[in-house]
Amino acid sequence: MPASTRILAICPVGIGNFLLLTPALQHLKACLPQSRITLLSLKAGISQIAGRYAFVDDIVTLTVAKSRSPVYVLGFLKKLFRAYDISLAFFPANRAEYNLVPWLARIKKRIGFRYAIKATKSLAFLNTDLVVPDEKKHDVLQNFRLFSCLGLSEPETVSLVPVPLTPTEETFGITYVRSCVPSGSTLIGMHPGSSSEHDMEKKRWPVERFAALAGLISKDRNSLYLIFGGPEEEGLKQRLAALIGKNAHVVTSQSLFETAAVIKQCTAFISNDSGLMHIAASYGVKTAGIFGPTDDTRTAPFGPNHLVIRGRYDCSPCWTIANAGKREQCRFGDFRCLQRLSAEEVFMKIGQWL
Repeated sequence: MPASTRILAICPVGIGNFLLLTPALQHLKACLPQSRITLLSLKAGISQIAGRYAFVDDIVTLTVAKSRSPVYVLGFLKKLFRAYDISLAFFPANRAEYNLVPWLARIKKRIGFRYAIKATKSLAFLNTDLVVPDEKKHDVLQNFRLFSCLGLSEPETVSLVPVPLTPTEETFGITYVRSCVPSGSTLIGMHPGSSSEHDMEKKRWPVERFAALAGLISKDRNSLYLIFGGPEEEGLKQRLAALIGKNAHVVTSQSLFETAAVIKQCTAFISNDSGLMHIAASYGVKTAGIFGPTDDTRTAPFGPNHLVIRGRYDCSPCWTIANAGKREQCRFGDFRCLQRLSAEEVFMKIGQWL
C-alpha cells in the first residue's frame, strides 16, 4: 500500500458514534502515518469535534437536509470524484448513502460491513470488500475489523481518545465548577436526554426516576448534581433540576467543548445511552449508562470502572447488531425495560459503585 494513500473514512451519524470511532482512526494514522485521512461526516457537530483531532487531516460534511437537491449532491460528489484510494464505512453504516457515495466517487477499494439485514436495500454489494460484524464486540472494537482488508493488525490495548480542549476551555470547566460546587461535595453529572432522531428518545429513562435516584444517593453523601443536555433539552434539564431541588444546577455553556470541560470535572456521570455519556467516558470520569432498547454490548461506556444498568426484561436489548439499520418496535409497545426500571433498582447497583 502506498505511503501516501488517500482514505475516506465514512462516519456514522451520531456524535457518540464518532467518539467510538476515534481509537480506530488513531490506529489507522499510526499504521499509515503518511496517509491522508478525510472524514465524511453527516453532521456539523461531528465535523466540529473531528477538527480537533490530529489524526483527521480533512473533513467533508454531507448536509442531509440538502441531499434531496440534485445540484447539491452533484457538487458534493464532484469534490470526492477520484480523490480517494480507499473508503471505509465504519460501524454502524447500514444505509444506502454510505455505500452509494464511494461507488459514485469511483473509489477503487470500498470497504464496509456485511450486515444481517437490508443487504440489497443498503446497496452493500457496491463495496469491493465486506466484513461480517461480530455480534459480541463493542462498536469501538468492531471498527478495527475493517482493517483486516488492509492487512493491518489490531492494537493490543484500546482506549477512547478524549475530546481535545483548548487551555481556555479547560479553565472554563475548572472555574465553572468552583463557582457552583460547595467544598466537600461529590460532583455528579446527569444527562436525562438523548438524541431524538430515529426514535432515539425511546432510550430515555424517565426524568422523575433520575430525580428519585439523586434523592437516594444524597442520603449517603453530600452530592451536587450538574444537569447536562443540549439546547433542545432545556425543558428536560430544568424539570429535572426542579425535581431534585437545591442540590441541582443546570449547566449553561456556549459550546459543546465548554460542556465537555465541565463534564471532565465531575466525580461521576449518570446518563442514558448518549453522546455526552461517551464524552464522560473518554475523560475517564466514572460513567454509569442506563440502557433499555439499545445494546450495551455495542455502546456501553468504553473503558474500566464504568457501569451498565438495564431493566430485567429478557427482550432487552431489542436494537442489536443483528438488526442494525432497522429500528425494532417494542413488543409491549411501551419500552417497559426503561419505563418500569425503578430508581431503587438503579441505586442498588450505583450506590456501592460510587
